[in-house]
Amino acid sequence: MMKVPLLLAAVAGALLVVGCAPDEPPVTTPTNPFTQDKAIRPVRMTGGVALSSVLSETASQILCQVVPSDRWAQLLEGGVGRQPSLDQCSVSSDRAMLTMRLMPMGSAFSATTTVGGRPAFSVPAPATGFVVSLTDGAGSPIEKPLLSLTITSSRLDPTAQREMLTRVAAEVVPTLAKEGDPVPERDGTGRFRFVRTPAAPGGQIVDLPRPVQAAQLCTMLLETPGIPTTGAEAALTNTATCQIGVAEAKISVQSDSVRFYPDRIAGRPAKTGSTIRVRLRDDAPIDLEIRGPRQLAEALVPPLL
Repeated sequence: MMKVPLLLAAVAGALLVVGCAPDEPPVTTPTNPFTQDKAIRPVRMTGGVALSSVLSETASQILCQVVPSDRWAQLLEGGVGRQPSLDQCSVSSDRAMLTMRLMPMGSAFSATTTVGGRPAFSVPAPATGFVVSLTDGAGSPIEKPLLSLTITSSRLDPTAQREMLTRVAAEVVPTLAKEGDPVPERDGTGRFRFVRTPAAPGGQIVDLPRPVQAAQLCTMLLETPGIPTTGAEAALTNTATCQIGVAEAKISVQSDSVRFYPDRIAGRPAKTGSTIRVRLRDDAPIDLEIRGPRQLAEALVPPLL
């Protein structure tokens, strides 16, 4: 008969052996790269004329986020990944890929139907798509009032693709066509009328309509002591640039990485020269762009951060 101490020792030894056994690798589920969000950032949502006037990077973010991710999954019948890129948004599921982008009016738009309550026409076969007018006209060169929606799928026949696209368009078009931020009116020459407009803090200026951005920049320059603008009038061009005398300021999308911005202005990456560029946010490739002395940028950047 085994003595109790020996029995306890045997049990302890067995437990030690079990405890020292190598851990099995955790079970992982493969991820589909097409159903993962890429480069999505917080964005100020808007629609109508304001949407047609925002920067292209902002527009792509708004298009991708016009409905929540779980609603995209319902509309595209599966887990989805959203990817804004340049001036367009792609939303992909296991069954289909939707591509949306804003376009200028041009002279080719001729409505043959309505989509989401707005004038539209169908894209000719073999593509499956709509072009929809979100506003009632384009009044300036910077506006892109047309929304292009196309859908592609190797798993759905043309009829099913058309039905899916129709459901998507019926949901997103009314939201995108709804008027958002007010945009300055234009005068008889096509320029935007300047109205003093307080600056939006926290980097919000990057997502505002471009004429509103220009109005805020001109207001800041006029109200900043020591800036050589005395006697000059503020003007907003038809391309939404603030002009005061020989100085110009605007917000622009840039493709350069901040690695190529060797300077700092108000703690932000900057590139100086005949044109000064300052990256305003870490999550968006959007700069304050100045033509004028460095002190203009040094005055404008802090209130915008």
